[in-house]
Amino acid sequence: MRHEYINRIVHSVFSRRRLEFALSLGLFSSAGVDAGTRLLLKSIERTVDLSRITQALDAGCGVGVIGVSIAAAAPQTTVLLQDRDALAVEFSRHNAERNGVENCVVTGSLAFEVETAPPGTADASGDLGFRDADHVGESGFDLIVSNLPAKAGRPVLAGFCTRALIALSAEGIGVFVVVNPLADHVAESIRAAAGRVTTREEGGKYTVFHFVRNRPARSDETVPPGATVSPGAAFSPDAAAPSAPAARPNSTVASAPAVPSGSAAPPGARGLDPVYYRGRAIFDVGGREVTLRTVYGVGGFDSVSYADRLACALLSKAADRIGDSALFWSPGQGLIPVYLSGRHRFTRIVLAGRDLLSLLMSRENLADASGVIAETHHLPGPEALASIRGGRFDLIVADLRPIPGVPAHRWFVSAAQQLLRPAGLLVVAGSSQAMSRFESVAVGFSLRDSKKQRGYRAMSFTLAGGSIMRAG
Repeated sequence: MRHEYINRIVHSVFSRRRLEFALSLGLFSSAGVDAGTRLLLKSIERTVDLSRITQALDAGCGVGVIGVSIAAAAPQTTVLLQDRDALAVEFSRHNAERNGVENCVVTGSLAFEVETAPPGTADASGDLGFRDADHVGESGFDLIVSNLPAKAGRPVLAGFCTRALIALSAEGIGVFVVVNPLADHVAESIRAAAGRVTTREEGGKYTVFHFVRNRPARSDETVPPGATVSPGAAFSPDAAAPSAPAARPNSTVASAPAVPSGSAAPPGARGLDPVYYRGRAIFDVGGREVTLRTVYGVGGFDSVSYADRLACALLSKAADRIGDSALFWSPGQGLIPVYLSGRHRFTRIVLAGRDLLSLLMSRENLADASGVIAETHHLPGPEALASIRGGRFDLIVADLRPIPGVPAHRWFVSAAQQLLRPAGLLVVAGSSQAMSRFESVAVGFSLRDSKKQRGYRAMSFTLAGGSIMRAG
């Protein structure tokens, strides 16, 4: 991981062990360990017997504070940390190493899916290397923890609770923390998924839940507030399911329990779990209709951003330079790739970026619209673009949203110089301020065209030696 991403180092204590964590301005809670995480860890430390845990999952791990803390306190436990943000994955790995914790497995994946290839790699078909495990029976996690993302959307949170209960072992326990306005929704989601809340603890703006698989409670059985929670009860037979198939031999998490996901995918493309889908939307882009399936948690679900609209306008003007191979950095819901696939026949499309959900949704939309199956590369930042193999591109399109203090523009320019063909076209879009900074470091490129609107700007470049035209 590049040291430029680190914003500050903070310290915390869990189970009498002092730990330190690197934070980033590009990730959640960049100023310190957030109050929700602190509340969750205090609750676990006070009420969960970690000596009984052999397999644990931190779903949506962020920089790894929860998962690394548990792994440090319970060296007999294998802790799987998952996050859909490739930068968060890099920070979790870094923080595990920083604290000398070796019983962590960190993967770039959606919650409750298991990765079977190293992050950022793609096989010949462009598959990210994930396997589906639709159900988990008696082999599951003894402990599942998560600081639930408030912006995920209520249907996603409900699905999250369902999959957590399926992924728990028969004696397993889940511990979630969520902002207070969503606490009742989470409690109801746990009950609706055949779970039982054993502890509900409110503190400040957050609520912590302990929950287990449901069983009929005895008349003499109560769980007083703050009491020690013994991991779980037998799951209802009606809810049990066959064990998932074993991981492939090359799995990086072959020893971790299988976890559930999945729905049918377009031919050759991986489908998302239905809980992520928001619906279908029709967008007007330069007088052309673009239909997309959209997901919660990714921008551009109800309107075309100014940056995307300006980029499409420049691409429409430069149709003769687009060629048949394209790389899209941070494609959102997939609007620009789908827009272009309706006008050009591509033989190769690569989607790359930090957000795995965005990559998978864009890939699915592209497959639906054109039948093109894109390669997908889950990367922490533009400095990793050089890892993409298979030749140069006729077109590179990027939505650039820099992290303060991180020279991502310079990294992107360096990568684009290596990845763009001599006659190729580079189109970048973002805030006017960010684009001005990009132009100032675009060494080796000539500005071809530019458009601005309401604080946003898109620019097209060719490699040095091409014509320069500055437009407003």
